Amino acid sequence: MIHTLKVYGERNTGTNYLAELLVANFDRLLLRGTQPLWPARRALVHRLGRMGLAPLGRAVDEATSDLYFARAFPRTLGWKHAEVPVERLARATPGGVGFVVLTKNPYSFLLSLHRRPYHLGAPVPDLATFLARPVRPARREMSGRAPCRPAEIWNRKMRSYERLAASGLPAVVLRYEDLLADEAGALGRIAEAFGLPMSRRWAGVTYSTKDPGKGRADYRDRYLREQWREDLDADTVAAINTDLDADLAARFGYDVIDPAAVGRRRAA
Repeated sequence: MIHTLKVYGERNTGTNYLAELLVANFDRLLLRGTQPLWPARRALVHRLGRMGLAPLGRAVDEATSDLYFARAFPRTLGWKHAEVPVERLARATPGGVGFVVLTKNPYSFLLSLHRRPYHLGAPVPDLATFLARPVRPARREMSGRAPCRPAEIWNRKMRSYERLAASGLPAVVLRYEDLLADEAGALGRIAEAFGLPMSRRWAGVTYSTKDPGKGRADYRDRYLREQWREDLDADTVAAINTDLDADLAARFGYDVIDPAAVGRRRAA
């Protein structure tokens, strides 16, 4: 019997949106995926920022978050953006926990990550520089500490989702795009996989967005009609393809984009 749910998914992939849907539709405990706010810590970070010591404030914020998830792993099963520690989960997870994983198209994910590089250092205005710049994963990411380029972050997380799906642990892997297209269908998959009571009418939620003035319709246009392709050019696609695991992307239903096709489309 599944009595607890745990969500994993990369940054900017709709994990808050998914969590709200799970809470609204299933009477199940949802394990924490982010660190507590800790007002004293936030006050210290803001004070350091006002003193012109923003990098130190970010370092304090990251260190305390890493420490929290290291100590709280038995209660939380890790940061929601972490590489899923499948072997550790298999050893330590009590029965009754169901895992829900959210994926996102690698190209649109990297465009989102460039705009909001949460926990990966200061923003880099130029997209080409961002894609080429190695970043060091946070400790709570459980991906090791060796620097890697952004597309490799996507590869590592997706490989861990594959391992989870093959582990025998109760898990459902959803594509963000499919959740946007059909909330009820996605929730039905979760209910069926975990043997949860199914509702005749699924409860919707206000779409969680970090963009003021935007709602579900805007995100459906961007991701289902793939408006994000307008932000790509041939050089950007080629740079992403250099690091992207094409076979891995295909296994999750994501097509590799041909740089030449982007160039022809843009020139039309």
